[in-house]
Order: sequence, then C-alpha cells, then structure tokens
Amino acid sequence: MPRLILAFVVLAGLSACSINRTTATPAEVSAAAFVNPAPPFVAVLTMMNSKSDFGEHSALVINGSQMVIYDPAGSFQEERVGLVRAEDVIYGVRPEIVDYYNSYHARNGYYVRMQRLDITAEEAEVLIAKAEARGAVPQLVCANATSDILNDLPRFSSINNTYFPGAVMRRFGRIEGVETTDIIEDDIGQNYR
Repeated sequence: MPRLILAFVVLAGLSACSINRTTATPAEVSAAAFVNPAPPFVAVLTMMNSKSDFGEHSALVINGSQMVIYDPAGSFQEERVGLVRAEDVIYGVRPEIVDYYNSYHARNGYYVRMQRLDITAEEAEVLIAKAEARGAVPQLVCANATSDILNDLPRFSSINNTYFPGAVMRRFGRIEGVETTDIIEDDIGQNYR
C-alpha cells in the first residue's frame, strides 16, 4: 500500500509538467537570439511545493552564445516581442524574462529555487545543443530531460538520470560554487503581465 500512495504522490506532483508542441521556425529562432554579456552560466530552476518542499518541475537557464530557457514539458507562455519557443527551448531570453519566468511560477503555495553556476563557454554551448536536440518531451519527464542534458558533461556526471525535480536540485546543489536563491511570492495563480 505505501508504494501505491508514493506512486500517486509522484504522479500528482509531476503532473505540473505539461507537453509543448510549439515550434518556431529556424528564422524566428535566429532573429530572437539575445546575447547576454554576463559570463557563461547554467541555472537549475526547481518549482517547489511550499508545504511539502517537493519539487514539481525542473528547467534550465543557459547563458552561452545566447541566453535560453530549457523548459521541458513546461507551461510557460509569453507573448512578448522577440521571445519564441521551439519545442522546449525558449529563445530571446533576457535577464528580465528569467525574472518573469520565475515570477510566473512562484505564487501562493509554490516557490522557485534557482541554483546558478558559472561554466565555460564550451560547456554552455554543449548544454544549448543538447537542449535543442532533445526536442519536446511528454508530461512527467521534465526532471529526466533536465538531468539527461546535464549529466553528459564531466562536471555534472553526479547528476544521474531521475524523474524527480527535487533529486536534480539536490544533486546540482552539491556542486562546488553553486549559488542558490529562492523566489517567493504570495499572489494567487500564475502571474500574467
């Protein structure tokens, strides 16, 4: 019986991930590219249930030759000029879009844990290429897709494939140099500006 309850809790929690079939054209992706002058970095974003501290969605911000958000099976939609989505990769991302993405998910009952780590330009390009190659993923596999993208790089080899966003967060958090910020808001419902 405990396994059945655990399976139900996992499925209920992971159902926060949805499927995304939106595909921008290569021309739209190229036109949207935003080059952030900040040093290359990757940030693991985990959407956390405030009551249980259970991770319910996992995503990445990658800053390399351009800044993107890898939002596997995510629900984030934004109509701002210059922002396009090709399957699970969002292009045209600027720092204020990252802030808005976090605010979109942080609300009464949920917060976002952002774990940022400086990486090399080469590592950033590998992560972006892997996110693009992964394509759209179905519901319930956001953490699996996120962990798979990370763990091919030697410095992230400790992040084994998992279906649990909280496990990705904990494993990434053990890497030296990770800076953690919690985004906490108390509004009701997702933010739309």
